[in-house]
Amino acid sequence: MRSPFLQFLVRLSVFTLFLGLLAVILYALLPAGYASVTVPFQFVLFYAVTLAVHYLLLKASEKSPGSFVTRFMLVSFLKLLFYIIVLIAYLFLNKSDVLRFTVPYLVLYVLYSAFEITSITRFSKKNTTNQQDSRS
Repeated sequence: MRSPFLQFLVRLSVFTLFLGLLAVILYALLPAGYASVTVPFQFVLFYAVTLAVHYLLLKASEKSPGSFVTRFMLVSFLKLLFYIIVLIAYLFLNKSDVLRFTVPYLVLYVLYSAFEITSITRFSKKNTTNQQDSRS
């Protein structure tokens, strides 16, 4: 059986490719000038941060399953803070691209956060089931 991290990596990659394909189709249908040139970089940012956060959470669950919720909340807060700083910094530096940058950025934030939460929930359910089976 593959490791949980490898499974997540594959699912995240497929998810990102699917969203990227949807973005290409959507931007091909929109009139010129409606798309920010930063959207591909946004995908890279969200992919990398989601992968890193998931890795950290998996390692945290191995070390101390009891404090997983606390670590999850801390990592989620730090991730949100990081995303806000990136958003504000970009908007401060590129005032002309505010709407074209912000809309896909917020959509990607919601989609990647939902994906990460469902993955963590699935992992913790499997982990809880495996722990209960090993105790029996």
